[in-house]
Amino acid sequence: MIHPSYNELLKTLNEVRDENEPEIDSRYSLVIASAKRARQIVNGQEPLADHVSTYKPLSIAVEEIREGKVHITKEGEDDFTPVATMESPLSFTDTETSETEDAE
Repeated sequence: MIHPSYNELLKTLNEVRDENEPEIDSRYSLVIASAKRARQIVNGQEPLADHVSTYKPLSIAVEEIREGKVHITKEGEDDFTPVATMESPLSFTDTETSETEDAE
């Protein structure tokens, strides 16, 4: 079994969330948040995890979530966006969407 498990990560996310944020119970949200954070790391952002023992961006992103350095906030009805717990939130942009809009 891979550790931490989805259930462990969801439990961690819900323990560190603000009281006014909804509880996260979707594995899909967790996977999307991990993938978006991994993409940020690939694009050059520094890891937030205290002890990074791997060079794999997705593993680093999962570790950041496990440590409570990144959490998921609900922005729209079905849209969850991960936000790093830093002085200023990190912005997530979909480069494919931006390129498509620019082409039009």
